Amino acid sequence: MSTLNSMFDNIDPATLEALGLTPADDLTGFADNVCELCQANMYERDDKYVCENCSNCKDVPTSEQRSTASRTVVVRSGASRRIYNIPTDPQETKRRIVLEELRLRNRSTPPALHIPDDILVSTAGIYSDVQKNKLDAVIDSETNELLGEAAWVHRGTIKEEILSSLIYFIAQTSGVAKKKRDIAKFMGLQADGFSRGEDIVRELASSKHIFLEIDIETPRIFAERYLEALGLEQPWHSDFVVEVVEHATSNNWCLNCQLSSKVAGAICMLVRGVSLDRLAGKNITDGMLEKNTDGTKKNTFRKIIDVVVLNPDRFQHIFLKYQVALPKPIRTRARKK
Repeated sequence: MSTLNSMFDNIDPATLEALGLTPADDLTGFADNVCELCQANMYERDDKYVCENCSNCKDVPTSEQRSTASRTVVVRSGASRRIYNIPTDPQETKRRIVLEELRLRNRSTPPALHIPDDILVSTAGIYSDVQKNKLDAVIDSETNELLGEAAWVHRGTIKEEILSSLIYFIAQTSGVAKKKRDIAKFMGLQADGFSRGEDIVRELASSKHIFLEIDIETPRIFAERYLEALGLEQPWHSDFVVEVVEHATSNNWCLNCQLSSKVAGAICMLVRGVSLDRLAGKNITDGMLEKNTDGTKKNTFRKIIDVVVLNPDRFQHIFLKYQVALPKPIRTRARKK
């Protein structure tokens, strides 16, 4: 392994750690081996790598594997000395940088906006793979002549939008419902979301540069998450909500209403249409409903309720099936004359 002391002697250790490069200190072996189960460091003990957190074990790589896997950088600060292991593959370093950026956002945002770490790992991996495998054509702006190809690189806001889109689709694939608005907040984007990044991700999926399921958002993903947050986890609860939403959608009602809002409205009809004993004794208030449906306001989720109120005969079979009372119109404040 080559030691690049002279190049890195004056680098602040915090800078290397911000890039996801973990200090090995004076322990034997590679401290940047990360446990696949809990993401903690693994240290060499008795020819095995052992996780310091969960005791997961794996074989220590051979000397030949080590020589191709990483290079060692020794960073000195006064009398102290720390060792960092840097991958020889620059693409792996880029992946770590992206992943550390995402994890830093997770640590600095409110818990309600947190993204599961496995989704962040997948996002960084897919983004890194695209950077490695996709080339963009370079065209002369005047003659439209093909001048060659360049690496697929995006910076600034457009990069954040692409990462946001990847998080959104990976979360849906994993069965984790995340609103686009919340992901945009997580990534520090404006309220208008990440439509440009979504277009790019859809194009990458269409051209087979990434293998990612698109448009798999379903009512059940939102229904189960919202109902669990409200403490309503009987199977028929989610079945009722899903059937109401799917029936409204199949009849082209509430097309201008987000799926999550339609789910929130169906849950509102559920909690108002049955007795408390069928809700595990829980008295669900409007405030609780808004809080546990990603902050969906009543004037937003009432749209699907209005549809059912105006078309009771079209929904009656669902309400009779689950013995839920049909809704009454939601009262609104009288307008001042």
